[in-house]
Amino acid sequence: MDKQITNITILLIEQNAGNARLIEGLLQGSDDFDIEISWASRLDDGIRLAQSKSFQVCLLDLTMKEHEGYEALSILTSHCPALSVIALTENIQASDIRRMYLIGAKDILVKNKLNTTDLLRSIYSTKLSSIKCIEDSNIVHAMSNQFRGILANAKASVDMIRKGSVGDLNKYQIDLCDVALHNMNKINALASDFVEYTDLVKGSVNFVKREEDIVKTIKETLAVIRSDAEKKNLRLYFDENVSNAMVLYDRDSIVKLLLHLLHNSITFTEQGDIVVSCSIKDKQVIIQIQDTGIGIAESDLQSIFEPFTLIQLTDEYKRKQGSGLGLAISKKIAQLHGGDLQISSKIRVGTTYTLTLPFKGS
Repeated sequence: MDKQITNITILLIEQNAGNARLIEGLLQGSDDFDIEISWASRLDDGIRLAQSKSFQVCLLDLTMKEHEGYEALSILTSHCPALSVIALTENIQASDIRRMYLIGAKDILVKNKLNTTDLLRSIYSTKLSSIKCIEDSNIVHAMSNQFRGILANAKASVDMIRKGSVGDLNKYQIDLCDVALHNMNKINALASDFVEYTDLVKGSVNFVKREEDIVKTIKETLAVIRSDAEKKNLRLYFDENVSNAMVLYDRDSIVKLLLHLLHNSITFTEQGDIVVSCSIKDKQVIIQIQDTGIGIAESDLQSIFEPFTLIQLTDEYKRKQGSGLGLAISKKIAQLHGGDLQISSKIRVGTTYTLTLPFKGS
């Protein structure tokens, strides 16, 4: 077999030394694979190892006392989003499966039922999936670069015509050029969003996460976009329920998420208020953005986070719609931070975005 397939580097994060030796023994029971295992008994040590060395698969014990269950998985995937994680648990309920996969687990195995065949099958399929993800991501990047290069040339030609380089234009011809340039900009944005969404789904985005005050970041984000709200005479408020809240997050990606939600609220609100709030409940930081805009139909809410979902809008607002990937990207960013993004809305009443992130302290 191809060495790329049979050579496997594994990070084992297992609190119990006896269990670690048992798992190592199971993995050494096959002559078909060349397996290198690094063991860490604590989650923090495992994260440091993952950040200093390249591992193809991680076996993560979800029964550690320091970080039990979802928390350990969430912390690991937050720090190491590109790492393929197989969760090891003592028991599993049907309700746990969906949440573990959403947080980032590639597979889930029950520890007291482990055997060499099932363990190697899970590791092997996870590695193959990871290789395919990398190949798919590389193809998407290459296609996007080619596409944007062609688009840039076409845009430059239309722009020259728009500026009268080939002769004077009448108003109708100028308007046609403006429409063409507008659509080209949307296509370019779509290409960028598609690459970003693909990278997020494939787990190939390297977040730089630090434990920082999310309240400060919210205020700075509001300062950036406040002028857009003022141009439409909209009132933009921050309801500061807490003075500070420490969260482990990649600042650039969370700012981008917040800006996208705020941009949506400003774009689809003609009068009234946009209120941003931050609170803490059940070890979660809850950030809400509430507007008095046109609202979203209940039928559209069911698929609002699906890629390329475009809601039903009047002609007045259709031109303002984005690529259909913004909310899908935003939700994925939230999930890769161990949180979530939800939307509630009513037509002609307004929309509320609710972002939750794990709380680290005040």
